[in-house]
Amino acid sequence: MNTRRADAIAELFATLEGLLITYQALPESERPQRWAADAHRITGVIARQLSSTRSRISSGDVPGSPPEPSPIDLGA
Repeated sequence: MNTRRADAIAELFATLEGLLITYQALPESERPQRWAADAHRITGVIARQLSSTRSRISSGDVPGSPPEPSPIDLGA
């Protein structure tokens, strides 16, 4: 088991969870305006964390390790 890869994914999920908790805690009537106002911040945080995670995963790859699975379509 590659704990470095697992740790990188755990950190990604923690970042996403933090964003979801923060922005879903807003009253429903405020969400669209706040999400729109913070769209660049939200996507920036996600992009930075995803880049960091991909880098950590790639640097942990070793010859003979199983290939990465195909992306999952989450309906985005």
